[in-house]
Amino acid sequence: MGLMYTKILVPLDLNEGSFADKAVVAARDLAQQFNAELFLLTVVPGFEMPLVATYFPEQAHQAMMTDAREAVEAEAETVLKGSGVTYHCLVKEGKPVEAIQTEARRLGVDLVVMASHKRRRLERVALGAVTNKVVAQSDVPVLVIKP
Repeated sequence: MGLMYTKILVPLDLNEGSFADKAVVAARDLAQQFNAELFLLTVVPGFEMPLVATYFPEQAHQAMMTDAREAVEAEAETVLKGSGVTYHCLVKEGKPVEAIQTEARRLGVDLVVMASHKRRRLERVALGAVTNKVVAQSDVPVLVIKP
């Protein structure tokens, strides 16, 4: 029967800017082909971590969550508007690799699509640290989009 995807998770590093768009575009194209749902996820630092909680008041926490949600929604609007793809924007707290794995399992996704990293002089061969760990630990296939 071949490959069939119904739920695709797209973890986004909002600091990567337009490079993150490439992963969303690739996921959109797959979602259109397979009539799959997309889940765009960004992870912000966990405020339960003592060091973070010490330096940021609750208002800063709420502002960070709101900013992250708005950024993911803007990314979705830019790339997915008019595509006919059903999508959901998610913002979670914590360590990126753990949050990505947790959400992948919770949602029952059958594919993760993510960017490797922006090319830097010293990192031309290696995947980004988060991408590398997700690939190594994932229960489902991971499609890595290069810069």
